[in-house]
Amino acid sequence: MEEEVYDVIIIGAGPAGLTAGIYTIRANLKTIIFSGKSPPRITLAHKIENYPGFIESISGNELLDRMEKQTKALGAIIRDEDVISTYLDSDEKMVSTKNKVYKSKVVIIATGMGPRRKTLVGEENFVGRGLSYCATCDGPLYRGKKVILMGNDEETGEEALELLGMGVDVSIYTNGKEFEVEESLINQIKERGIKIDMNSKIKEVFGTQSVKGIILDNDEKVESDGVFIVYTIPSSMLLQNSGLKLTEDNRLDVNNQMETNINGVYAAGDIVCEVKQISTAVGTGAIAAQNAIKYIRGLK
Repeated sequence: MEEEVYDVIIIGAGPAGLTAGIYTIRANLKTIIFSGKSPPRITLAHKIENYPGFIESISGNELLDRMEKQTKALGAIIRDEDVISTYLDSDEKMVSTKNKVYKSKVVIIATGMGPRRKTLVGEENFVGRGLSYCATCDGPLYRGKKVILMGNDEETGEEALELLGMGVDVSIYTNGKEFEVEESLINQIKERGIKIDMNSKIKEVFGTQSVKGIILDNDEKVESDGVFIVYTIPSSMLLQNSGLKLTEDNRLDVNNQMETNINGVYAAGDIVCEVKQISTAVGTGAIAAQNAIKYIRGLK
């Protein structure tokens, strides 16, 4: 199989991966970035109003496009191949795609939390038109309106309180699953008057030009101005048998230098961050890259 050799391999081309690439390329390190076939989570954001430097809102797609153009202008190689295996324990790291083997001194993992599976009938028809995957990004658009938040974990509970704080009338639907959160958080949610439905299952989003509500599995319609879906899928398939240490919730375990438990392997973005925001992805991408640069210079 054909081989290519680089100083730095970055797996993931969202804000974290592209930021890391900007730093390593500017440090004159030969860098390749793998975007993979699945778009990063930022592309699901219809309007972004909390990223510094933009007076007007910007879509996730447009912001990502600007980041990618900047990275390419500096000389980045970005390929849309999926990395299918990693070999990270030795001094020379290797990653494989379907067609090639790539070798490097350093690997930065910025895969995000993985692609989402479609959850509801009609979901794809309303993305950006009442259906969202980011309460922090899109919540202010629903001030004074009614939304349904679908999820059953800690992030769901925290996003419900955040939406309420934005002036949104929010209800939680766990889709028939247990609400897997600390008792203190459940008490806080109940004290604030947020409805929690753990019995109903949502089968469909309905509307015309925008979301009008949901349809439950008993065909009952519940009207709402928006639907937020919290579920994510960890990118742990790629990391299986890699030797990398994971946290209990399947994030990569890193220190404050974004170093994993394997020398020369760093991680950034949603795969390490509890707070999943573009700004935290960019910040951790910069930290990972700067420490990767120091590591490589220390080898010479």
